[in-house]
Amino acid sequence: MGTTAPSIAIRALAETDLPEAERIFLLAFGTFLGAPEPASFWSDRDYVRGRWQAPHVTAFAAEVEVNWWAPTSQPAGATSASSDR
Repeated sequence: MGTTAPSIAIRALAETDLPEAERIFLLAFGTFLGAPEPASFWSDRDYVRGRWQAPHVTAFAAEVEVNWWAPTSQPAGATSASSDR
């Protein structure tokens, strides 16, 4: 009711996406496995780039854009910074 459907795009993972894909991978698996420092979990391994370069593997990126609805009117008694000038 207050939001619109997110815009979702699925595309091939590009080389420029690898640093962010690596960050997401480490954080996701580190959190799932309960590592004390999820963002640095398995940082000595090259799962993302190694698999991205493999000839028998296809990697995808999912991009989600959500447009949130926000009211344009203010609650009674509220003032905006621009109206105070």
